[in-house]
Amino acid sequence: MRYINAYFAEPCPLDTLAAVAKMTRFRFAKRFRAVTGETANQYVINRRLSAAATRLASSHASIAEIAFEVGFNDISHFDACFRSAFGCAPSIWRRG
Repeated sequence: MRYINAYFAEPCPLDTLAAVAKMTRFRFAKRFRAVTGETANQYVINRRLSAAATRLASSHASIAEIAFEVGFNDISHFDACFRSAFGCAPSIWRRG
C-alpha cells in the first residue's frame, strides 16, 4: 500500500507490486484483497481518483491534464471511474 500511495501515477502492474512485496502474484493478490477489501487494481484506481478530486478542487489545470497526471491514460475511462466513485462528472466536482 505504501508503494502504491507513493507511485500511484506510474503504471502499477500486479507483477511489480508482487515483486515489491516479495510475494508471488497469486499470494500478493490474495493477501492484498484480504487486508484492504479490494483488489490491487481497484486500490490504485481509487488512489488516483482521490488525487484527481483533490487537484480538481485546488487547481486550474484542465481535467485531461489532471487525469494524465494521476495516471489515467484514457479520458473516457477516467470520466467513467470518476462518475462511478463520486456520483458526478469531474467538471461538476470542480464547480462544487
